[in-house]
Amino acid sequence: MTSELGSWLRGQREALGWSRADMARRLITAAREADGDIVPDPENLRHSIYRWECGLAGVSGPHRLLICRVFGIAPAQFGEHGADGPGQPDGLPESTALSDRAASRLRGVSFEDALLPRVCGQRLTAGEHLPRDENRMSDFGAELARWMLTRGMGVRELHRRSGYSAGYISQLRQGQRVPSPEAARDLDDTLSAAGALAAAASTPKAASATGRRTFVGLTSASTFGAIFGGVPHSADALASALTDLDAASQQEPLGDISTLTDSANAARGHYQACRYARLAEDLPGLLRRLNAFCAILEGDARDRAHALAADAHHVAASLMLKHGDPGLASLAADRSMRAAIASGNPVAIASSARIITHALMNGGHHATAVATATSYASRLDRDLTDPTPGSLSVYGALLLRGAVAAAQDDNRPTAHELLAEAENAARRLGQDANHCWTAFGPINTTLHRINIAVTLGDAGTAIDLARGIRLDTIAVTERKATLLIDTARAFLQRARHENAYLALRAAHQTAPEEVTGRASVRDLVRELAATAPPTVKRDATQFAASIGAAQ
Repeated sequence: MTSELGSWLRGQREALGWSRADMARRLITAAREADGDIVPDPENLRHSIYRWECGLAGVSGPHRLLICRVFGIAPAQFGEHGADGPGQPDGLPESTALSDRAASRLRGVSFEDALLPRVCGQRLTAGEHLPRDENRMSDFGAELARWMLTRGMGVRELHRRSGYSAGYISQLRQGQRVPSPEAARDLDDTLSAAGALAAAASTPKAASATGRRTFVGLTSASTFGAIFGGVPHSADALASALTDLDAASQQEPLGDISTLTDSANAARGHYQACRYARLAEDLPGLLRRLNAFCAILEGDARDRAHALAADAHHVAASLMLKHGDPGLASLAADRSMRAAIASGNPVAIASSARIITHALMNGGHHATAVATATSYASRLDRDLTDPTPGSLSVYGALLLRGAVAAAQDDNRPTAHELLAEAENAARRLGQDANHCWTAFGPINTTLHRINIAVTLGDAGTAIDLARGIRLDTIAVTERKATLLIDTARAFLQRARHENAYLALRAAHQTAPEEVTGRASVRDLVRELAATAPPTVKRDATQFAASIGAAQ
């Protein structure tokens, strides 16, 4: 991609008033509408936009169509004022170019359809799942495979001719997806199947009663509950604990404040060790006991209980963010801050500001997240003229969270400014420790610098920094896994697929639940498997299948 075309792309984005993060979100929405086989994680796509605009990488055919979709222009107008001019862009391999019909399909999606996806002609509301009809799917998949073999047409060629993504076609052929009537007709036309595919899609066998009962059960289950399949009802129990503030209804034995402190510390330990299923099982009871203690204790003991409640709700919010439940995460973060304020402890309040910042950042409110982090850090610095190791650690960790939020908002100067202040705090602390469960210190600050470098598209810087860190110097498992995942993202940005694969395998060995339980990491593994060269593709594909991230 030429620098002129990169300038055009950036000019179009800025004319719409979008940050790179805004554009990434819109591209992901468009990809989902189009049944894209790769829907990358927002951070990786934001890095790609940075590289495109700097002329460091070319834009693939599918990405060009999505960009045209979100810009509201025809594909022929892509880079119209740049070096490539109208028509098919220079350097775009024929195998990746989509047909005019595919382009019109992308352009033809209404705004309403963009908000509510359709599958098989049925409009799905949030949290609803389409019933899985095994007989129908098997019949269509077998018929599709037969006609592809008859016409000598592979998945990629059918993708090129029909405009449907390679991943979607593969899932249809393997019986993993139900085709919409329109998709069945389009594929029938492309393969000249004389109506055979359309007929296979429109004549399903009767679904069994068992299948219907399974569907009813699925529609009433939360996404979070599905993640913890081995821990029945843990998601519902956690949601109930977060919304039940009536301490008088407490039925469990309370124990004493020392026992409760041990339980709260154990919860933090589970989180840092990436034992998320165990944590989800323990949290509901812990939160209820803490709420009860806060209601019945008085004086200093009550303040201590509030501080413990603030920390436990912080952990709950972090767990929700890990596993993609922003609603409960925001609720838990609010509970954390309310308890911290009730404790009157400036360090507890600043610590809760970290999770408020994280929840805001996760919701795309990056500027507000930065303002929250900086204002609470300044307040803590002002209130504590003689900082302790704990307060200094919370101060530095809060600055790091603000720096990450700034990077995600493409605000490089602010990100580096906050990083520099956090590094100053780390030098004052002297060494990495785990005061107030922050894992803060010089090494931890470097880990955040790596994350921020990847976020800003500086993959080379991230890789160079990662090379200088020994894993055995990182005490917290969650931090080790995050470093390996960030390093994999950096390698993937540089198209070094084997290195990315090895880093992700190492992350999985270090913390299996950090890889299998996080949607963003599974998306990263899918992207690796989809883009890897033949020398790596088989291993990457098998790894993706082993963690439930198969295409």
